[in-house]
Amino acid sequence: MKHAPLLSEQSDDIQGMLKSGFGWLKSSRFWLLTIREGRVDQARAWLAKLVDSGLVVSAKRVGTGRKKPEESISEAVAVAFSFSGLKKLGCTEAETHPFPTAFSSGMGSALRKELLRDAGRDQWRWSDVEDPDGRQTVHILVAQWWVLDKKSRMEDPDPDAFIVRTVENNPCSFKKEEDGKLREPFGFRDGLAQPVIRGLREEGGAALKQAKRDAGDLYEDRVVEPGEFILGYRNEYDELTYCPNVKEWPQSSARFTLNGSYLAVRQIAQDVDAFERFKAANGRAICEKMMGRRMDGMPLGWQGPLGSDSAADAFRYRVQDANGFVLPPGCSCPPVQSARFPWHRCAIEHQIIQAAQVAPPWTALS
Repeated sequence: MKHAPLLSEQSDDIQGMLKSGFGWLKSSRFWLLTIREGRVDQARAWLAKLVDSGLVVSAKRVGTGRKKPEESISEAVAVAFSFSGLKKLGCTEAETHPFPTAFSSGMGSALRKELLRDAGRDQWRWSDVEDPDGRQTVHILVAQWWVLDKKSRMEDPDPDAFIVRTVENNPCSFKKEEDGKLREPFGFRDGLAQPVIRGLREEGGAALKQAKRDAGDLYEDRVVEPGEFILGYRNEYDELTYCPNVKEWPQSSARFTLNGSYLAVRQIAQDVDAFERFKAANGRAICEKMMGRRMDGMPLGWQGPLGSDSAADAFRYRVQDANGFVLPPGCSCPPVQSARFPWHRCAIEHQIIQAAQVAPPWTALS
């Protein structure tokens, strides 16, 4: 590939989760599927039926029409495959354009365990590679969102084709307070520090003008090139993001992974009671420093009254967080936080956790 395609012409081939977090769909379920031996054709048939159902929402569908997405999308599905899953389905990586080692070796590999100093794997119930301890090797992830208190329209995976594990989301774990802001189980503001993908996930109209007014000159810091998220496009280095390919894909076509992305999946548990005891013993300020944000969502170094979400994100990662964490004394972002969420800067999405499981990187292919 020498040139990136026009993003505006490819949005029907990009999964909708890259354009929206489907925040209005309060119920969710995650299906972890392992293809049974000798049942590949049945698995393919179920996947084809899922695609034909129209529930796999594209970025184009999220962004088109006069209606707001929440008025036209009552259920959405995204699909991702592990490297083991792609192999199981008959895909062979091309020698000229193989998959990155981090993806093909899997988070469950012994080498990855040593590199990450990954302890506590005895708690793992599933992995993305063949596991010597007999844990389920997940081939396919299906993420599903739908309107709270409504019945899902998605047909359950075929139990004859798959070994099925589900992870249910508790819709009450994330709550909206009186101010209308979303808070995660520990009580911190959630949904902040969302990057803006140039040409795909940008605000429009009055929302864009307000965001630029609130953030001032720092608004552009939030805007990142599509190649940072979508394979086949230019990234922040002005380089085309590498696209792996498979031998079975027509060589006259664009590469197999064009318009796809990589998805990191983590199954965690937050011990709210333990966090509340820690906060009572050590104080709120210590908790906020550990998280890298104030509980109201503002940066640790924020002065004055609360600002808007755009204002809350108007601080420089490259200058204030990246090399030395240069903020007012005692107000720096914890290195571990910036390391785990480089694009989210000090995002408060998964703070102190009781690690239940660390799962693999995946590729979400359209």
